[in-house]
Amino acid sequence: SGPVVVKAGVTLFVSEDSGDSWTEVGFALAGRASALTIVGTDAVFVGTEDGGLALVRRGAGGWAEATVTALSSPRNGFISDIVVPGEPGNVVWVSCSAFGGGHGYRSADGGRTWSDRSGDLPDIPVNAIVVDPKRGAHVFAATDHGVYRTTSSGTRWKDFSNGLPNVVVGDLILHE
Repeated sequence: SGPVVVKAGVTLFVSEDSGDSWTEVGFALAGRASALTIVGTDAVFVGTEDGGLALVRRGAGGWAEATVTALSSPRNGFISDIVVPGEPGNVVWVSCSAFGGGHGYRSADGGRTWSDRSGDLPDIPVNAIVVDPKRGAHVFAATDHGVYRTTSSGTRWKDFSNGLPNVVVGDLILHE
């Protein structure tokens, strides 16, 4: 058994052997998957273009027996990223890549309820987020207008582009 790999469209495909073989899992949400996050070796969060969210857990007999739990949606709109900095039943961050409404949401209960943590972030799509593993209140957002950072779990955001030109940032990796 190798690393877990996932890919998705209207269904989820999971491999437990680095992509040599795949198991198809329906995630019972409208729309196509737009964000995936693997948590450990037995859980995958799925977000969709329409704002749907689900937690898919490996069953005792493997991914063919997976359980799918639909989660509440923080808003209608393209879910661009899902970040789970700890256990899947606890804190989850979701970003939305759309105009109007919130762009960053935090759940403290594994996705059952959400709080809009967009604060004073400009009304621009957020394409990805990174949570500092040592300081959970520090979150970085890749946006259509550079990088923003909060040190207050989303209450206040500041431009953190550090001299980047006016560019779309599609993803982030935190280098400590």
